[in-house]
Amino acid sequence: GCHYCYDTKQILKQYIKANETIIYEVDRSVYASAYDEKTNQEGKYAFLYPRLEGFPGFLFYQSGKLVDSYLNSISTEDDLTYMLKDKVYQTNRYCLNDVEFSVREDSYSFVSTETDEICKSEIALGFTTAELKDKIEKQKTEDKPLNVLYTWRRCKDCKELKETVLNSYTENKIYYYEVDGMYQMKRDEDENIKEEGLKIWKDFNTEFSLSYLIEDNNNSAIVPTFVSYPSKENAVFKSFYSYKVNEDLSLSFKNSFYQEVKDLKTEKKVNRDYLENEQDRSLKEALDELNSTVNYKATTIEKEKVLSFLNRNN
Repeated sequence: GCHYCYDTKQILKQYIKANETIIYEVDRSVYASAYDEKTNQEGKYAFLYPRLEGFPGFLFYQSGKLVDSYLNSISTEDDLTYMLKDKVYQTNRYCLNDVEFSVREDSYSFVSTETDEICKSEIALGFTTAELKDKIEKQKTEDKPLNVLYTWRRCKDCKELKETVLNSYTENKIYYYEVDGMYQMKRDEDENIKEEGLKIWKDFNTEFSLSYLIEDNNNSAIVPTFVSYPSKENAVFKSFYSYKVNEDLSLSFKNSFYQEVKDLKTEKKVNRDYLENEQDRSLKEALDELNSTVNYKATTIEKEKVLSFLNRNN
């Protein structure tokens, strides 16, 4: 590989960690492919990727347009800081997964502690916790709480939380921790891998205070879950699932982090003999209401709970 690129990335890594700035890396081969694309030669997106004579190089974009570039290597952190002055900005989102150089992938990526024997998926992200622990430890000397969102990139509820709540929340910085590696393992078809993944996940729940443990979920936590440090207060989104039949024969969600959600009931009720009568449609009708009207109410409550949590811990 290119030693200029390697040296620059070592400095860049320290800069990103110190400033909590997001800077994207594009491999040379990927960039070359994008440069050769017809869409880069004509039309709306023409010349977004200019010809680069050498590497490494920095390109700066704003509002979908290329506005500046720096085509050279970096030798010191001071040089990098000076070059990036007025070109980067602080975001209110930052990922706390460790990023290191991967010999296998020949690029920087989330650190993976999984071995090939334990985790067969090449796309599973790692779950080392050095940066997460470091951030929690540093919080002890600061006045403001630290809010960490534990999230899974394949989780539709995590995506819904980001799209409907967090994208419009700009009051305070939110830190993410991606749990992909553990979730992949504990859902593996191989029982040995699944058991090991579940053990790792439960130990993780304990260590980092994810306290909403669900019996139907192997007595472990779910995501998306916020934890505020040092109070260890939790806030959970879409924590409700499974149903129960109440004494009045209405339906409710069996699980929820919030009592207000557990108290919601369907107006439709099941017949007392619904289990014995295969033709009975009362359960289906009640479930339809639970999964539509009641689900909407429950989601609204939990969105408000998350926002209240964030405003309280800012």
